[in-house]
Parts: sequence; structure tokens; C-alpha cells
Amino acid sequence: MLTSAYAPSSSDVRIQSTLVRDTSVRVLGDVFAPSNISMTAFLGLEDSGSPSSEAHTAITIVVKSYEVRITKSGDAERREIKLQFGKELSSGDVALLGQFFRTLPRAPPITLEIDIAAPMEESEAVDLSPWSRSLCSLSVHELEFCRSALRQLAERTEDSTTGKLAWLCPNLTSLELCYMHPGENEELDGAALESLVNARWPGKAGGQLSKFAIYCKEEQYPRNPWQSLPPLSSLPDNVEALKLARSYFNTQLDTLISCLQRHRNQAAPIHKLPTGVLVTIFAAYNKPTSLAVSPSLLDLTAVNKLWYDIIVNSPQLSTFLESDISPKIAKLVLQRSKNLPLSLIWNNSDRNAKEEEELAELLELILQHSQRLKSINVTIGWDWDNLTVPRLLQANLPRLERLQVNGVWYSYSVEVEALKFELSNGPSLREITLDTVFLTSWNSPRLTGLSALDLTSPRQAPSVEKLLNILSNSPRLERLRLFKLDYNGSAGNRPPNGTISLPSLKEIYLENSDGPYLSAILTSVYAPSSKIVRIGGRLKDDNSAAVCEEVFSQGNNQLAALLGLEDSGPSPPEVPVPFTVVVDSQVLRIAKSGDGEEREMVLRFSGRLSPRVVDLLGRFFLTLSQSPAVDLKIGPAYLIWGNAVLDLLPWSRSLHRLSVHGSKACRQALKQLIEGTEDSITGAGTWMYLSQMGLLLKLLSEHVGWKEE
Repeated sequence: MLTSAYAPSSSDVRIQSTLVRDTSVRVLGDVFAPSNISMTAFLGLEDSGSPSSEAHTAITIVVKSYEVRITKSGDAERREIKLQFGKELSSGDVALLGQFFRTLPRAPPITLEIDIAAPMEESEAVDLSPWSRSLCSLSVHELEFCRSALRQLAERTEDSTTGKLAWLCPNLTSLELCYMHPGENEELDGAALESLVNARWPGKAGGQLSKFAIYCKEEQYPRNPWQSLPPLSSLPDNVEALKLARSYFNTQLDTLISCLQRHRNQAAPIHKLPTGVLVTIFAAYNKPTSLAVSPSLLDLTAVNKLWYDIIVNSPQLSTFLESDISPKIAKLVLQRSKNLPLSLIWNNSDRNAKEEEELAELLELILQHSQRLKSINVTIGWDWDNLTVPRLLQANLPRLERLQVNGVWYSYSVEVEALKFELSNGPSLREITLDTVFLTSWNSPRLTGLSALDLTSPRQAPSVEKLLNILSNSPRLERLRLFKLDYNGSAGNRPPNGTISLPSLKEIYLENSDGPYLSAILTSVYAPSSKIVRIGGRLKDDNSAAVCEEVFSQGNNQLAALLGLEDSGPSPPEVPVPFTVVVDSQVLRIAKSGDGEEREMVLRFSGRLSPRVVDLLGRFFLTLSQSPAVDLKIGPAYLIWGNAVLDLLPWSRSLHRLSVHGSKACRQALKQLIEGTEDSITGAGTWMYLSQMGLLLKLLSEHVGWKEE
């Protein structure tokens, strides 16, 4: 309740709870988190806008070994929060409370009493710096805590806002040190207290300090029970003078160290950056991830006041909305972002009943500002809500540029209904990514002018005609990724000009898609600037022959450009284009890499690969004006059936390396290599294939047969 219920008008608050040991730490961290505006409202400390001219009502905080009690009364309000814990509280828990009050825009005056068990080590003493802004009265118990408080209050530290040296807890008017036992030399504490009073509050009666005292308990101070330590004036002169000198020396040393640290910090580049540069750095740090996951801009607001003001007052740092934030945080983001475009990450794949209620409230809030959404990333679980997501995707989205929808997971054994939606009206999108969803119409005007198109396993793939129409209307396309497009049996008509020029296309992935899509892309899309090409097709017996005839047809400049073989001028003969062609029984693989480019084309046949395909590919290379250097590898299962013949003549110009497996293929290769032939260009006689100086012949035969001789 203390982290969810928001009651800004409350005036009578009484909360008491006893916590079990297992949940004590988590509850304390959640309730007093710096971003918990619910607790701020319960304590009547919410910043309502302009600073109030009247002083805040004082807050009293008592921290005991197993209890935290916060009270505030006056001005027709009464508030009391009492939490009892199943574990013993430590100095770290006191610091956690201080951080909560430290991050408030306006610090209330606080009376703090600390009465917890003494620390085992000096490093575990209570840190008073989180309380510095608001502490007015301090009461500390236990010897170690008392001496730590004296040391901290006697030092000047650098103010994070002004950069000047200042006393810790400048508004302190009352100091009470309650010793459980005085220690070995109680006079030292008296001298230290006198030195502190004279340095911080000079003048009669300690200046603005209204009360300062040292007490001890009767049962643990047998020499002088129920009496304060000896008056400062009666301390031995030599001890007093020595300790005062040491305190003065320590103060001056700390001042010098603080001055050196201040100059060192001022010399750091981060302190010299203009506000605009800091905003740019924070914007890069503010990645669109969950606010519940560190790091977050909320952490940076606690560094210093300058960073807090920059983050709160910079609208461009509040432009991300996510489904795992509360509606209250969403309202704050919408308010701070002014009218800037927003990015939304919506994930309903893992939620419970309570989260569904918050999601419904959050959705209504987002729909009210849907015209500001610039980017939407949606992830849908297998039990998705069939009303929520379509309402979001079909809302008024005039600024939308990027859309990513990741659909449900399904298998052949578990069939799940796909998300069906239609793109809303509006200007063209820049990027669209659809994964396992059902887009009811591919004729939307928003699918024009794209710079990136990613489709994965669409439940209803666009027809070949509609896909090519989308590509032809996106001349600035830079990335094309198509995975598992199932052919629905209707190819449609190709564009009249037959060629779709995409001069900006750098990446193209066409994986695990049916033959008609493969044929359409490889014979229609002309991408001369492509650098990364991944093509993988599955060819069925009924269409493999037609696809190969079309794809490897002579003069197919579209395929030549995708393979990086387009004629771009004379190429030095000593620098041939590296290429690898692997032929096996059911797989044809073409690969090229180097010089910042990666290209691979893998065709998988449901039946055995026909020698006609290899012949077509060789003739395709033969007709290119710039002949590539080809490393041809013939697999062992290629020619083991029928009367298939390995014809190397179409490869004569481009073949630089040859690797042949199988006795039948090896004999055919040897026979052709020893035959003379007429050069098709000069007409002179020459040896077949040996005109290329880099020819490497490798014949591997698992068995040569009975005609071995």
C-alpha cells in the first residue's frame, strides 16, 4: 500500500505494521525508495509546484534496534507511521531513510533519534551526509555512534551545489549524545565536543545551538551514575590543550584535503561540459529498457542538484513508455515530455491479474496520446489479449515511423491463433518488422517509402505481386529480411518494367522461403550497392526446374548485382573475384566473402539436383563481362545415378580451382581436361581450362572401379 496508494490530500495517517524477518529488508527498501511518491504523499511532503512561503511542520524520526517510527503533527494534520521489523536494524538502514528524504525537492526539518546496536567495525558507523539538508535536532546513542557523529560534525565538506566548503548539517540546533558507556578516556569526548562548539557555533551559549549535552546510563557508568561528564572547565589543562590542538589540526587538514579535492574535481571534464552536452550524454544513457532495471535516469538524479534539474527539466529525456511502468509514472513521463514524439515498448507475454488491470489503465492513457507515438515495439504472449493489442495498433498514429510486432510462439503440436490487425491510416512508415502475425491487408499506403522491411513467418504472406509492389514503392529501402514465406499458390503479375531498382539496399536476407518468392526477388530486385546477401531457398520438385531456368538465365543482371558480379568497369586480371561453388546431390551453394562483403546463396532441392542446374550456372558465369575466379567443388553423390554427364565447357573462362569426388565424375573431368578445343574469342587451338594460370586440379575417388587400368 505504501508504494501504490497515492493520497495527496491525506491529513490523518496512522500506519502500524509488524514485519517478519524474511521480508524486512525488501519492504524497507521498497517503502523508502527515492522514487516512492506514495510515501511522500502519506507524509505530507509532496512537492505541489511553487515553493511554499511557510516552513514545513517538523518531522520526528526514531530509529531503534527493531523499530522505525515517523511522526508529524500540526496544522490540522496528524501522521504516524510505525514499522516493527523481524531483524535488527543497522546503520545502512538509517542511511536508506536519509537518502529518501534527501531526494525530496523541499527538505522538511527533521528531529532524528538513533538508538540501535553499536557497529562491529568503525566503517559501519552512521553516515550523516544524507541527512545534512534537513537535520535540525540529533540524538545519538552508543559510544561508537557518538564519536562518529562528533567527527563528522567537526569537518567541513564541499557543497555539491555551490562548490564551497560548508559544515555538515548546517541547520542543526540541538545535539544530544547518549553514551551507553564512556570508554577509556571520557575527557577526550568532552574536549572534542567543546572544540566542535567553539568552531561551529562561536559566542556565548554556543550561538545558534540551543542544546548540546553528553549523557551516560547509570548501570554502565558505575563511577558517576546519572551524572553528565565533568564540566568542560574542570578538565585537566594538558589533556584539554592537547586534544584541542589535535582537533584544530585535523580540521585544518580536512579543510586542505577538501580544497584539493574540489580543485581536482573542478579540473575534471565532466564539470566543464555545457548543459546541452550533458543532455546528449544522458539521452544516450537513457536506453529504452525497464525502469525497474538498473541503470536508470532515476539513479542519476541523486548525484547532485545540477543533474537532477537537467533530467527533470529536459523533455527529450522523458520520451520512453513501457508496459511495465505504473500509470502514475506514465503520467509523469507524458507531462515532462511536453509534446515530443514518444517511443513505446509493450510486452504482455508475462502478466498476472493485477498487472492486467494496470495494463488496461495504462493502455487508455497511451491511447489518449497515440498521436505522439513515433515508435512501437510490441511483444505478444501465447495467451495474448485479442482486444488490447489491436486497439493499440489500429489507433490514430499519424507520427508513427517504426513498427515492430513480435507474435506468439507456436508449434505444429500446439496451434495458437495469430494476432490479426490492420494498419491504421497515416503517412508512410520508415521501418516495419512483423514476426508470426496476421496482417489482414498488404495494400496499406503506410507500406510505401520504407527503409527497412522485415517479415518472419507471416500467417498470411503477401502474394508475390503485392510483395514486389511494396518493394517498387520503396526506392530508398536499405534493409530487406524475408524469412519463411509460404507460397499460397497465386503468383500474381510482375511489375510492367520487370526490374525494381533499389540503389540504397545494403542488406538482403531471404531465408527458408518457397521458390516463387526466390525467383521473383532474384530476377526483379536490382541492388548494386548490396554488401550483405544471405539467400536460402527450398525448391520443390514441381517448381525447381522453372525457378532455376529463370534465376540462372543469361543476362540476369539482378542476380549478378546481388552476387557482386555486376560489370563496374575493367577489373585488373591479377585480382580475380574470389568465388566458391559447391554442388552436391540436393544442395547448390554459392559463396563470396572479402573486402567488407558477405554473400551466400544456398538452394535446397527436395529431389536430386539435376546436371542441368550446374550447366545453367556455368553458362550464367560464362556470359558475364567480368569473369569471376571460381572454386568449383563436385560432391561424391552428384553423378552416381543414371547417365548424368559432368560438362565443364561452360566453366572454361572462370574455373580456377576444381575439386571432384567420385570415380565417374573424376573420369569425365580427366577426359575433358586432356582434350584440345578452339578458343571462342581468338579461334586458336588451346587446352581446355589451362589458359587460367591459377588452375588447381584435385581429383578424389573413393573407388576407381574394375577398369582401373
